[in-house]
Amino acid sequence: GGSSSSGGGGGGVPILGKDYLVPWNVPFHRPEAASVVSKPNPSGNVDQKSGHVVFQRFYHVFEKGELECLVNYIPNITVVRCVYDRSNWCITVRRDA
Repeated sequence: GGSSSSGGGGGGVPILGKDYLVPWNVPFHRPEAASVVSKPNPSGNVDQKSGHVVFQRFYHVFEKGELECLVNYIPNITVVRCVYDRSNWCITVRRDA
């Protein structure tokens, strides 16, 4: 997509190189959690005290220059800005005419 920013690589479980599984806390009222709460063996950990289901989601920590290199394979896209923010690299891109 256009502008990308992801939070935190810390606290996750490394699964391969710079790839991690990190906790994703979803409140019970969200559809992603509501469908899990009523199941006998939920895919996430149900935390009744906090009112959340905790899933494990994939998170990749980019090396400097890696994200720009990947985006360069997309035709008609220009990297406008690249910043290191919240433990990962983020870019803003522009679609060229």
